[in-house]
Amino acid sequence: MSLKVESAARDMGAVLTAVTQAAVAFLLLSGNYDLRALVLLEALNGTTAAFTNPA
Repeated sequence: MSLKVESAARDMGAVLTAVTQAAVAFLLLSGNYDLRALVLLEALNGTTAAFTNPA
């Protein structure tokens, strides 16, 4: 059972990472970005990686 939970957490982490990276790419390519927004998105990306990747 715990294997399914770990797999689901990894999948959710991959989706969240993809979303944050896509948002950063969109902001940078559009030219309408704020440094605070980029820092927040990358912090969310790092937090996701810390909780979903094995130690």
